[in-house]
Amino acid sequence: MKVKGVDMKKKKKTYVSHRFEDESKAKSSKSFFKEGGGTINSKPLYVKDKNARSKHDIDKTIKKAMKDADNILIVNGDNSHSSKWQRREIELAKSSGKKRVVTNVPGSKGGVQPELKKDRGAKQARWKQKDIKKALK
Repeated sequence: MKVKGVDMKKKKKTYVSHRFEDESKAKSSKSFFKEGGGTINSKPLYVKDKNARSKHDIDKTIKKAMKDADNILIVNGDNSHSSKWQRREIELAKSSGKKRVVTNVPGSKGGVQPELKKDRGAKQARWKQKDIKKALK
């Protein structure tokens, strides 16, 4: 089925923003998505470019992945509050106009990025599959 230049078969993608130090916790969200056995019908995009050699390369990788995403899941963990690159991802997410969902990893004691406190367009969701799924709709 096609709707004016839109491929309805195209699988939705969700960019997952997280700090690398919280990577294992953030990647556990994969189980919420269909490809990980969950119910969220979207492909999670986790970015880590081991070949990026400069700030420009990292920024370019983030921008490309975020451009391909339909929405953004921002995962707050113990180290998120001080992450320069997660702050950049939040800025890009806000300027993209794409749906933004913020969730906190259970048991994390990290603070929230200042940019998120000012982001009235971001939805909050508990670290539960059904809550994240509802917020992403």
